[in-house]
Amino acid sequence: MGDQCCQKNSISNGNSHAANGQSNGEVRSSGKEETNTTLELKHQTYHSLSLRYIGPRVIWLRPASLVELLEIKKTYPKARFVVGNTEVGIETKFKNQMYSVLVSSSHIPELTTIEDTDQGLKVGGSVTLSQLGKELRHRINLLPEFKTRIFSEFVEMLKWFASHQIRNVASVSGNIMTASPISDLNPLFVAAGATVEAVSKDRGRRVLIMDKHFFCGYRRTALDPDEVLLSVVIPFTTADEFFSGFKQCNRKEDDISMVNAGMLVRLSKERQVNKLLLAYGGMGPTVVLAHAAMQAATGKKWDESLMSNMCDLLPSDLTLPPGSPGGAEEYRQALALSFFFKFFLRVKHSLDPGTPGGDLSALQPMESAEFKSIQVVNARDSRSNVTDCVGKVIPHKAALQQSTGQAIYVDDMTPIQDELHMALVTSTRSHAMILTINPSAALALPGVVDFVSAQDVTGTNSIGLKMDTVFAADTVTCQGQVIGAVLAETIDLAHRAAKLVTISYQDISPLIITIEEAIQHSSYFPDVRRISVGDLELGFSTSDHTLTGEVRINGQNHFYLETVATRAVPGEAGEMEVFCSTQHAASVQEHIAVALGIPSHKIVVRTKRMGGGFGGKETQSALSAVPTAVAAHKLAQNNPTRSSSLSAVRVTVDDIIIIIIIIIIIIISIIIIIIIIIIIIIIIITTIPTTTTTTTTVIIIIIIISIIIITMATFQSQ
Repeated sequence: MGDQCCQKNSISNGNSHAANGQSNGEVRSSGKEETNTTLELKHQTYHSLSLRYIGPRVIWLRPASLVELLEIKKTYPKARFVVGNTEVGIETKFKNQMYSVLVSSSHIPELTTIEDTDQGLKVGGSVTLSQLGKELRHRINLLPEFKTRIFSEFVEMLKWFASHQIRNVASVSGNIMTASPISDLNPLFVAAGATVEAVSKDRGRRVLIMDKHFFCGYRRTALDPDEVLLSVVIPFTTADEFFSGFKQCNRKEDDISMVNAGMLVRLSKERQVNKLLLAYGGMGPTVVLAHAAMQAATGKKWDESLMSNMCDLLPSDLTLPPGSPGGAEEYRQALALSFFFKFFLRVKHSLDPGTPGGDLSALQPMESAEFKSIQVVNARDSRSNVTDCVGKVIPHKAALQQSTGQAIYVDDMTPIQDELHMALVTSTRSHAMILTINPSAALALPGVVDFVSAQDVTGTNSIGLKMDTVFAADTVTCQGQVIGAVLAETIDLAHRAAKLVTISYQDISPLIITIEEAIQHSSYFPDVRRISVGDLELGFSTSDHTLTGEVRINGQNHFYLETVATRAVPGEAGEMEVFCSTQHAASVQEHIAVALGIPSHKIVVRTKRMGGGFGGKETQSALSAVPTAVAAHKLAQNNPTRSSSLSAVRVTVDDIIIIIIIIIIIIISIIIIIIIIIIIIIIIITTIPTTTTTTTTVIIIIIIISIIIITMATFQSQ
């Protein structure tokens, strides 16, 4: 492992002091090598040690005590805490976030314990959701039903929270401190009146109630920058308290919420509302409390009149203006009201379980019937024809390679010498003029080779589709339109450099996004295509019934095994071999040839497998394939010798057979010629005088040898 291994130094010299930078257990990395500590870190010996990993851009710290954790938090108040990486991983990969200091709090004893208190269950911040569910179920089985009503709803919500793999690593504090407005658990915490304990190095500990003041903004909580969430207390319920949690998403399992809610009510003996908490997620930038409805319901009796009043009060509390993030505003408002209706029925049914009611069907869970199937392999009906394929197991031709990971996609191809990676620079404006493009900051990074844009297109800067260019030159017409590309030695470096390219815009008005705006500004496509049969107006006017309405269909995200990928290898004399995951290789070939200004026969496009098509790779693959080819063409022109390292010779079985046949033909031809020569010489000797015979023989031999040489040369060229 080396003398500088963090484990060896930690064992011999004690724990590292990560906060002041004087670490005895320290690993430094240039970013190009990998350590073999992953498996060894799992060993129990290292769980109590402090670890530090220093990379070229990120410092990763894993303290082993609360004192050390608080010191790190004071030194690095903007450090990002990590337990299961289920949120930070998404932010860094898909949201372009960059955290220079990451702190793992998974090995702090105070953050990983669960305790029973008089108020409820005290859960450490780094406790995983799977462990939380296990501990809650254990107490549900031990304690009276009325005390664990909140526990039961948490267990039910965790059942639909992400997947088993996520719950096994995601933490309680991560769910709270992320402060997501669509968090599944935060509305339950707020409705339950949970309390959190925060601690800082300078001010010590304090307790905060998770109420309307706790989530103080989008992705923000009431904790100070130097504070750490130590634990959260999930309270018990009393006999007169009722609690429910709700969640609605596009699919029942493993999906984020559209709207969720946590609801608690405390009733008097006369069934009057003493306390009502209605906390909603997905109805605003934070967890939203229906204040007006809660206040109006206090003191009212839990009956149908209350439900009627809430139908008017809740919509005014939970407003969603048109264009709100997430869309489906009216549907989400209806969901919020339906959640309370279900809660109302649940409480009413708990108070009077024997009372019949037609609305109780709303409480029935909508469980899908368990689907079972069976496949019998190599079993056939004796009555069927032996040539009949029905019932016969016929595997897909590439099933073995794809299921075992042997299938080679474009991204799996072995890199060649001097191969570079490309990341696209795309527009951040919907409709604007491009004023300046400055790639200097990107090109200053070590390992960044070049930047390509419209000025590098040697042919026509067009892909032939509506408004699609290889690189936008003067105007962009949508967000995500390709403006340029960065070439670097690694893909991560290329993506990082692409973000450093600065582009200045001047917005163009009017900005037309919706169909209504297009109609308002008479913005129509010039090409109008009509297919009509009969008199349309007469048909509608004479119809008994006419139905009108609107249907809106959003865009779809295709779930590819491999998204569009392209590899361009320049060859000799302007030739190029392109490997592309496309459904239309001929179209890609033609677009590349037009963009490079060369004949299309010099472009060879190969597609072995696409990794999923769905039609999205028929025309759209050119949007990445053509810029890749332009970049490869530019580098090949600037460095003509580069292509020499890309050449290869491949001999197949068919080639060997052809060579053998040619050799046999040559041998037979030589034998026939020799026989002819011998026959001619014998004839000459027997019919021509001696002196003349010698001269003539020499001339004939010279002519025949010349014929043999010409024949062999001809066959060799073939």
